Amino acid sequence: MRQIEINEIDALELCKASNFTIYVQDLTGEYDYKLINTESILNLPVEEVRATLNSYIEQNNCSLVEAASSLYIDEDFKGLVKKQFIELFRTNRCNFVVRINALDSKNRKKWLKATFVIKTEGDIATKLLAIFEDITDSRYEILSLEEATRRDLFTGLFNKTNAFKLINKKIESSPKGKKCAFAILDLDSFKHFNDYYGHDVGDLVLETVAKCLNTHIASTDIVGRFGGDEFILYIDDYETEESLKEYLKRFLSYKVGSHIVKASIGVSLLNKDATTFNRLFKHADEALYVAKKNQDKIAFYNSKKE
Repeated sequence: MRQIEINEIDALELCKASNFTIYVQDLTGEYDYKLINTESILNLPVEEVRATLNSYIEQNNCSLVEAASSLYIDEDFKGLVKKQFIELFRTNRCNFVVRINALDSKNRKKWLKATFVIKTEGDIATKLLAIFEDITDSRYEILSLEEATRRDLFTGLFNKTNAFKLINKKIESSPKGKKCAFAILDLDSFKHFNDYYGHDVGDLVLETVAKCLNTHIASTDIVGRFGGDEFILYIDDYETEESLKEYLKRFLSYKVGSHIVKASIGVSLLNKDATTFNRLFKHADEALYVAKKNQDKIAFYNSKKE
């Protein structure tokens, strides 16, 4: 029976049908390489990818792997690629998942699963073989599910557990002397409001508060729902206590239909009042108790009262 061989045309058809790219490099002398179906991964024809890679190698006097990583791998994953190639030359194989700079039809950065194998004859490496699979859709589905577990299902803000984790991480990485603050926001008379107008209206209040917080915080700040009608806010940077107070004033009042719902805010300052999250939380909670009695409805922790 005649043995059937898969030729390059067959491989190209298979790759196109399944969103794969194949890479083969000779390791015996010339170090030439072949690419099959780069359109599926990089949205570019093979000829253009080869020309770009070869030009980069010549201009930067670097390896093909370094060129490919510099040109196509997302900045956050270049360290991973370098680490995996050390593993490749140690064990003759590696596989990993990375994000790349090419965009899919939804304008999202693509994700790919890469598998590398070094083929040997005796003790001599002869070929480097690789296959790249586009896993963009499945990866974003996983990331979406992971993100959902971090969020409060009702408001969409970070839930208590993950807000605490993120704030702790911020505090641990914050440079000494940086001005950061932690605040607890509590809605005034919410239970009475909820009982009088009904839970549907109460839910609308919480949604309104969450939307306002999420819309107006800075991208580096963290906001989460602590539970019930309490929210927590970590301000990653502020200039003065007065400017911080002005910033927080926007979160003291909410228009829900024809009603105005008010809030109170207790604040503690990183480094000035505490250096750990637990202490910041305790002091902000104490300040909140004072805020509820103040006309301003915002109170900073005062250590002199201890």
